[in-house]
Amino acid sequence: MTDPTAEVADVMTPAPVGASGPAAFIANLKEGARLACLLRPTAGALHFSWGQILALVALNWAIDLAAQMAYVGLDGRFQSNALPDSLFIVPELLLAWLLGRIAAADRPSGNAAASVGHYLVGLLALGIPATLAVFAYFLAYPHLEPRLNVWLLWGIGYLPLLWYIVAAVLASVRLPALRGMRALAGAVAAIALLLTPQLALDNDSWVWTPRPKQRSAEPERDYFAPAREDNIYRQSQLLADTLARIEPGRPGQVDLYFVGAAGYASQDVFMREVNSVTTLLDERFDTRGRSLKLINNEATIKEVPIASRTALKRAFGRIAEVMNRDEDILFLYMTSHGSHDHRFSLDFGTMRFDELDPTVLRRLLDDAGIKRRVIVVSACYSGGFVDALKNDDTLVITAAAADRNSFGCDNENDYTYFGKAYFDEALRRTYSFVEAFDLAKPAIAAREKKDDYTPSDPQISIGKDIAPVLEAYARDVAMRAGPHLAVSSDR
Repeated sequence: MTDPTAEVADVMTPAPVGASGPAAFIANLKEGARLACLLRPTAGALHFSWGQILALVALNWAIDLAAQMAYVGLDGRFQSNALPDSLFIVPELLLAWLLGRIAAADRPSGNAAASVGHYLVGLLALGIPATLAVFAYFLAYPHLEPRLNVWLLWGIGYLPLLWYIVAAVLASVRLPALRGMRALAGAVAAIALLLTPQLALDNDSWVWTPRPKQRSAEPERDYFAPAREDNIYRQSQLLADTLARIEPGRPGQVDLYFVGAAGYASQDVFMREVNSVTTLLDERFDTRGRSLKLINNEATIKEVPIASRTALKRAFGRIAEVMNRDEDILFLYMTSHGSHDHRFSLDFGTMRFDELDPTVLRRLLDDAGIKRRVIVVSACYSGGFVDALKNDDTLVITAAAADRNSFGCDNENDYTYFGKAYFDEALRRTYSFVEAFDLAKPAIAAREKKDDYTPSDPQISIGKDIAPVLEAYARDVAMRAGPHLAVSSDR
């Protein structure tokens, strides 16, 4: 009759304790690859020594460091205080100890202490392929990010971790060849000890991190500005004073009122873009005295109202009071990050803003009673704003389709790709907001193709009643401006 413990003995048979050297290390890596491929352990394939443990930890750390450098870039910096986290193998050590105890209980003649080292070698060795997969992901990330939905990109990034957990659970059960409830206990222990710490770690535990980027001409930034008492109490009066300065429309003349909102405080490109667009419209479309900025940024918090739903609501209400609603036009420009579910990002440190999505924005404009609208939204997935905002009296332009990213929001930039093409280039050549879109769209596509990005596919919706109004307005502004059309963007 076959001995029921024979298979257990086979799997439990270890290589001699103390085995070391390159040959043992290569053997451990080969067995780790087998375990990572969800194959059954090979009897006697794992070689335990403390030198082997240190070598496996060092190799895993080196690959992980290379992955971080691939993601951050070679211009990053070494963060020594993250070393303890990056070398943290306590979960694997605890799991190896538990497996040793469970195996000894399942097989009283077994030596749990001798088994622990072999289990630890197996767990560390099977983690090497998963770490290599992370390295490959970070190498591919710059090429994947422009092409994939953010959730799909996020999901792919977690595949190596899930692969490692599945392989580790199977190995945890198979290495000691557990049976019945003890196998279930081993699987639960593996999931609890390996998955939880991985989910708890974030980029703060990386040893290779980006260097802070600051322009030399800029003062040191105050990241706690939104929470400072003087700024908190100043904001309400600052907004009131800003709105009070908005001038009434001029009788017999179609006036353009401009609101520019920069929603994301951590990247200066949005602030710079709104500042530049405001200056452009003041000079070229005569909005001076009828334009206002709402900006989330530490650099402007003492002089410019923050961008929030409340600020937008009050701005729309004030403009509706002073404009001729049957003649004048509101031009709203919003620039920030956007989400796949079409939420416009309002973010400023510790502040918590009410969400701004297309439905909310439409309600704010309708409640204010502003009829003629030009709305331009520059953000990823901003095409999701079109359907909610379009009507006969509205021109809607977005930097991207509802399912596409837009580009150029690097902190060092003065404009996003869309902002550069539409405002700084096209609107310096024409007074027509529609013609500017026709000029900007192919320019954006050409730049994206050059940078090997998936096209953002900017969108436009032209209301049938606003179209002739904007054509007449463009002719009127051009006539008032005289023969000098555009200021060159080559500055």
